[in-house]
Parts: sequence; C-alpha cells; structure tokens
Amino acid sequence: MPTYRILLVNPPHIQKRGLYPRIVFEPLGLAYVAAFLERAGFDVAVLDAIGEGFDHFCDLDSERQLVGLPYDEIADHIRRFSPHVVGIGVPFTMRSEGAFNVASLAKEINPEIVTVLGGIHATSAPEACLDQAAVDYVVLGEGEVPTVNLLKSLSEGRLRDLASINGIAYKANGRIITNSRAEPVENLDDLPFPARHLLPMDRYFQASRAFMTGRHGRKFACVVTSRGCPFKCTFCESYRVMGRKWRYRSPANVVDEIERLMADYGVEHIHFEDDNMTFNRDRIQGICQAIIDRGIKVHWDTPNGVRADTIADEEILQAMKKSGCRHICVAPESGNQRVVRDVIHKNMDLAKVEKTVSLCKKVGIKVDAFFVIGLVGETKAEMADTVAFARRLRKLGASRCHFHIATPFEGTEIYDQAVAKGYLVDAPEGCIKLEAPRIQTPEFTVADVDRCLIEGCRVNSVIPTDKIGLVGHLLIRDPKRLIKASYNYVAHRMGGLSS
Repeated sequence: MPTYRILLVNPPHIQKRGLYPRIVFEPLGLAYVAAFLERAGFDVAVLDAIGEGFDHFCDLDSERQLVGLPYDEIADHIRRFSPHVVGIGVPFTMRSEGAFNVASLAKEINPEIVTVLGGIHATSAPEACLDQAAVDYVVLGEGEVPTVNLLKSLSEGRLRDLASINGIAYKANGRIITNSRAEPVENLDDLPFPARHLLPMDRYFQASRAFMTGRHGRKFACVVTSRGCPFKCTFCESYRVMGRKWRYRSPANVVDEIERLMADYGVEHIHFEDDNMTFNRDRIQGICQAIIDRGIKVHWDTPNGVRADTIADEEILQAMKKSGCRHICVAPESGNQRVVRDVIHKNMDLAKVEKTVSLCKKVGIKVDAFFVIGLVGETKAEMADTVAFARRLRKLGASRCHFHIATPFEGTEIYDQAVAKGYLVDAPEGCIKLEAPRIQTPEFTVADVDRCLIEGCRVNSVIPTDKIGLVGHLLIRDPKRLIKASYNYVAHRMGGLSS
C-alpha cells in the first residue's frame, strides 16, 4: 500500500486592514501531532501559511486583509504534496474562516482529500465546523492520539471503526456524531519533541527581526512544559483542549528540548507557552536548577501569564532570574477580590500578586499584568477597582498593565451566562467591536466598559517603551502603517475609540 500522506496546515490570518500583527509563532499543536504521526509511520508535511508568508499582506475587501501565504500558493503546496489528508489547525475562533477556506480549497483540488480540523475552536464548536461542507472530521481535545487512530482507520479503509475512536466528531448518514473524549496523555515525557524539522524556523527568526513575533530580534522558540488547567476562569476555554488535570514534563525532559533547540537552530530565547508553568514549586525550581547546572545560557519568559500566588517568594524568583528568566506576566484578571473569587472563580489572593510584583522588581525580572473587564456579575465600581489596582502594581514595579474586554466565545462560562440572561448585544456605533458579540448587563453598558478600558490604558507610560523597536522598524519599512497605528493609539489614550 502506498505511504499515506498528511499535510498539516496553519491557515493564514484574516484581520482588519492597516494593523501590524505580531502573530508569528511556531504552531506547536500541529508540530506535536506531526511528530506523533511520523512516529506512527505516516508521511507528514507542515505548511505554516502565517510563518511562511508573515510579510505578505493581501487586501480581501475594503475592511479586511489576509496575512500569510495567499490561497493560490497554498493550493500549489497541496497539489505538489498530493496529500490523502489535509489537517488544519484552528487555535482561535478568529482563524476559523481561514481554516474553512483551506478545507474548501483542498476539496476543489481533489474531492477525495479528507479534511480534518483541530484546535480550541474546533473542539468548542465541532458541530459548527462540521456544518461546513468541506470539513469531514474534527479532532476533539488533545490531538496526538485521536489523530493517529483516525488516520490509521482511514488509511486501512476501516470506516466501520470510526464509532470506537475516542476524541473525534464526524458526519454519518446526514447526522453529526460526536464521540467521547479521548483520555489525555498521562506521561508527557513519552511524547516526541515537536517536529520542528518540518517548520520554517528561519522564517520565524526573520519575523522576529521584523517585530512580528513579540520577540525582539532574537532567535526564539516556543516550548510547552505542561498541559491542563484545574482552574475554572469563566472567560477561558483552553481547558477544552487540554482538560482540567494538570500534567507536566520532567525538568530533565524540558531542558533536553532547550539544549536541542540551541544546538539545532541557535535559539537564544525560550517563550514558555504554558498556562500553568509555575503551578508546582518544586518542578519550576527543578527546571531552573537544571538550566543552571548544565551551564545553559538562554533567556526565557512566560508571556501567557503565570499564577502570581505560586511565585510570591524571593528564593524561587532568584532561581528563575539566575536561570535566564527576564520577563514574566501575571494574571490577576481583576483588582477586586470579590470578582476574582466569585465572578471569575480564580481563587487568587490579590495581596500575593502585589508581593510578587514587588519581588520581581527587587530581583530584576520584568513583570506585566493582565486584566479582564466587562464580566457578567461585575459592576462599574469593581471595574474601577481594577484600574486602581493596576495603578498600584505600576507603582510597585509592573512595567505594563494589559486590559482586555471580556469576550464571550462559545464554550466559555461567560458565554452561557450571557446567553441565559440575554446580555449579548452588537457593539453600538463608535464602540469597540470584538470577535464576538459584546456583553451588556443591568450593571454596565458597552460604552461603560470602553471608557474603563481607556482609563486602564492610561495607567501605562505615555510612550510604550516595549514598542520602541517596532516603531523604528515601521518608520523605515512602512511609515503609512505607523501613522495609522499611532493615530489609533493616541485616540485610545485621549478617550476616543476606533474599531
């Protein structure tokens, strides 16, 4: 039997015209699945349309543009590789249109190509994905095991086995069938490292130099050291993929991957993408100590955010700094303890957040803070508390406080709350538009949340020092885009709003 060929695709990004997105990161989910498929004997290729085409902007209409490889080039890749299966990652709802377009493209090239979607959006809304005529299967949750089991059945013509494959959804006799979730991988050390030999690593480094990665001119790589989250924040849906049980890689396994990245690609900076990297004190100390003991010279950060209450300790922060940590993000989410406890269900002591920020300043680790406003159950006064708390953190040493409007994505608790109470509305003219409807309750209007967001932005420095390199790059390469971005930034700072 001929080798069964699988093409995994990270679809292009669709955004409003004129923005300068910083969206180029290794698609680790696809890279892990690719490595697992290779281990199982499949012929695998990965097409990262964003990474390969990060410097390509194509206007789709008067309001939107595509960032990444254009669809005709994606079609050329599909024709050249001639896959039996095209698997498409949908990490966010905003990427779903691009994913559906790639699936349709594959079917136009060859109707016999099987299309499979995976990722957070596909897991949260499998029926909506399978309603697309061009989508054949959805992988639910953690992708490695269900994908291999599905493709083994397809490659061997055992379609009758589909009902017994946990972790997939599919169409049968005009109905959508959603099977039980697969058990998560218990020992993460058993997984092969992501298949970076199938990724355009040099393009990521080029994107870094063009300030489209969030990194600053460094050779960087993304690493995930744990999976799962036992916490139940109402606005989060990442648990739907990785589950509630926190599982982790051993310090030795993590540091082995870092050493390989440095040897194979000259990586200088590690971007730890965990949701809960510091959840276990002994393990994070073990990772730091292994880096130190092996004499590894690398910088690292935690841009997804860590729980500040787990590292409110100078000893652990000193170990992090010594091992190369230069920047962390903490995520108190709100500056009101009731909201943190009863609305968000995060169960975090805000006093420990303040202590962590102070200690970070003392040991020399840059720290940012994340906040979410406009939640179901929150009041205007409590949103004002969040702004005041952010000011306190700035005085204690936080370099920047990032404010976000609560977005009710399908699959989150706040979506269910808002739907049940009739709180979802379209953003009025002149208000900020999100990727989903806005939340408006008897306690606050959409405009109230926007005003609070503006006040939150004013907590930070007038000149965002973390954007100086980006400004210089745009001044030389794309001054028109710089002018538009500067106008939008000033409008927000002065109290105006641009969508």
